[in-house]
Amino acid sequence: MKKVGNEHHRKTDAFDAEDLADYGIRFSDKLSLTKAPKPAIGQIKRLQAERRAMVDQRAALRSKLTEADIHDADMDRLMDMWTQQVGLLTEHITEIEARTKELINQDTAIKNRYQIMRTAPGIGKVLGPLWLSLFAGRQTLDARKISSRFGFAPHPHQSGSSVKRAEQSSGFGNSEVRRVMHQAALSAKTHYPHYRTYYQEKRAEGKEHLLVINNIINKLIRLYCAMWNNRAEYDPGYIEKNEHKWKKSA
Repeated sequence: MKKVGNEHHRKTDAFDAEDLADYGIRFSDKLSLTKAPKPAIGQIKRLQAERRAMVDQRAALRSKLTEADIHDADMDRLMDMWTQQVGLLTEHITEIEARTKELINQDTAIKNRYQIMRTAPGIGKVLGPLWLSLFAGRQTLDARKISSRFGFAPHPHQSGSSVKRAEQSSGFGNSEVRRVMHQAALSAKTHYPHYRTYYQEKRAEGKEHLLVINNIINKLIRLYCAMWNNRAEYDPGYIEKNEHKWKKSA
């Protein structure tokens, strides 16, 4: 509202309501109704944020424990303290994961979505709840918009001296999503033949490791959105079953 409003200093409920109504009328062809997320989704999202913070704290403490030997001072007591903190954080992380699972199981619709998505490559106990917290309540997902939103989609950047610059992803977006999707892509290219073959072929062509991983992330996002929209579990043999059809149509 600050960007499209006529005045930027006044702040009252009546003034805001009038501005919102005017905005809705002007852009009625571009606006769509949406439902507020279920309370369970809000709790899952909050638990995910707390889990991420605790995982980062635990990693920092483990790093200190690894580097303790290089210090000249007596580190025994500090190492005991750090070890205790690591154990406590691990207990809390496990408790948060259990509570998240309880919240998912309490709602039939959320539970069904979660069970379907868990069959996909790369989706585990971290990415599954995170995906739910982002998109639960939405009937359909647009893979291109999601890739762009989280900075995975390549965009043209051609202006002036950069007119010959190749398209590349922005690198912006939710840092947690980017981190977890990167791990999902690494898992997929390690454990699934289709993604492993794709990775090896692109690397043999001279493509950079991170570029190929980004491509796999976009492939996974398209897969996740298709599963979400069709409410269908992952079919490991889908590509082999349809490969002959694609060759005929090519």
